[in-house]
Amino acid sequence: MTERGSVTLWMLGLSVSLIMLGAVAFDLWRGIGQRRELVAVADGAAVAAASGIDVERWRSEGVLMLDPAEATSRALRSIESSGAVLVSPPAVTVMGDRVTVRIEGWLSYGFLRLVVEGEGMPVVVSSTATAVVP
Repeated sequence: MTERGSVTLWMLGLSVSLIMLGAVAFDLWRGIGQRRELVAVADGAAVAAASGIDVERWRSEGVLMLDPAEATSRALRSIESSGAVLVSPPAVTVMGDRVTVRIEGWLSYGFLRLVVEGEGMPVVVSSTATAVVP
């Protein structure tokens, strides 16, 4: 039995494996980028919401508290203006002078669609900000 052509087959198998590894690496970095975009949106919304202080309470009592309606409105406007595509409505939680924004986006698969079932997976990010007086 001759071994002619065995190197060719071995190199072909190695090339296919390297292409698949490159595709997985590409999808991984693409997913990290998509998640970072969502984190930036949540951070921006939390900072915007933290600027929604209860002015009347601050002026009358000197207590720094967030106005829940104003903070929520500012966070939702920030998220809306970002153009982010979300899976579910954002959650804005206001507690005293702190606000937490939780958003759920979609991480779409690229080359992984060939191997993994489905079009993608949901990803949840949150960000917290505290109101401060300059």
